Amino acid sequence: MNTAGGIINSYSELIKEFSEYCIENFAVLKMGKHYGPHSGWGWKHMKIQGHVEDIKRVFGLSTDEDVFELIEKTLLEGTRNPSHPEIIIKSYYSPYYKREVSFRVVMSTTSKGSIQTAFPDL
Repeated sequence: MNTAGGIINSYSELIKEFSEYCIENFAVLKMGKHYGPHSGWGWKHMKIQGHVEDIKRVFGLSTDEDVFELIEKTLLEGTRNPSHPEIIIKSYYSPYYKREVSFRVVMSTTSKGSIQTAFPDL
């Protein structure tokens, strides 16, 4: 592969050359399904299970759009749990609890690139 800097001969060189342009964690939040208590995935599950309202209450958010933005920020700035790499965590100040609270975005293990759920880790 030719680049402005020369020829890249390996995958590791490719990653080194272009890593600043890559997104570490990227996902799609699909409409999803809710099957019952603590069973389901996606936005529909998060709404019916009460996660969206919990997120708003805990982090002082007003709209669903605010929740989407918090999920996006967590994907971009959060860290993966080493023992469960499908979980991305970032702490935010909670006006409700008046302390830092971890926020979890859980990626699907069966549908790569999809969000299973997201919730404050209380």
